[in-house]
Amino acid sequence: MSQIVLGVDGGNTKGHYALFDEDGRALGFHHGGPVCHDTLPGGFSEMKQELGAALRRLLGPLGLKPSDIDRSALGLAGADTEGQHRIIAAMLGDLGLSGFRLVNDAFLGIKAGTAEGWGICCVNGTGTVTAAVAPDGSSVQVGGLGYFSGDEGGGGFLAERVMRAIYDERYRCGQATALTGALLRTLGGGDARELFHAYMEGAIPVLTLAKAAFQVAREGDRVAGDILAGIGRNAGESALGAARQLAFPEGRPIEIVMIGSLFVKADSAILVESFKRKVREGLGDRARFLILDVAPVAGAVLWALEDLRGELGPSLRARVIRESSVL
Repeated sequence: MSQIVLGVDGGNTKGHYALFDEDGRALGFHHGGPVCHDTLPGGFSEMKQELGAALRRLLGPLGLKPSDIDRSALGLAGADTEGQHRIIAAMLGDLGLSGFRLVNDAFLGIKAGTAEGWGICCVNGTGTVTAAVAPDGSSVQVGGLGYFSGDEGGGGFLAERVMRAIYDERYRCGQATALTGALLRTLGGGDARELFHAYMEGAIPVLTLAKAAFQVAREGDRVAGDILAGIGRNAGESALGAARQLAFPEGRPIEIVMIGSLFVKADSAILVESFKRKVREGLGDRARFLILDVAPVAGAVLWALEDLRGELGPSLRARVIRESSVL
């Protein structure tokens, strides 16, 4: 019987699960709900329930159970500290998994997106974090721990900065900004004070605030532009910091994978260009930027196959990525 590997990409908003055989053929997929203990109301307990339910839905139709899986790789948002890793590892053992690799989900972008499975991945989506893997297999994560670790990015942070700019303009002698008018038009009128109350009550979606920032920055608003440039610059600092922690080969290009809506879906180039500019300050022309265009869960599958088989050939890698494209 062929050996089986499991790949999991568990994030703040969704979870992707992929089951493959040792030859890189897809056996099954499952698209589940949020997995991150930081954002689930029930914390680690609800996370365990979600993972258990997802494994049953993935494996049940095939007559399999978790103990039938030979190797697994799981990239999970919120797997940031040694303590969190211990809790989650114990949870996975309770669910019947063994022989697994557990990493932050940012690492999956490296395995899925780079040509040789090493490089840097910067996430700027719901939250922000940076991961790096060197050719010798050593790795480092920068961010993911809060403000002190440089987590000044992601949609939640951008929303806070937008509201701060509006509040500063209204009450704290701040610069004039078109953000106020843009948001009021989006919400059907009113005045700035109503914006603050609506925001505090959770009535203004993060996406609405992010769209306003990109819109008015594109139209030339300096305040919004500075906010976006600052987020990009901060992400660049994390990428450079990660590069300095590892032994990347001298003179060789370093692929830098960009993931997340603030990188991928932005309709203003300010954030991305600021990010690239900062990275080039340290890496120069060695930096090779790319937007991840494959399912990150493919990176988890590839990592599990590496752990099972050793170095993978290009044809096997291509097959896994191709068959993961259904997600």
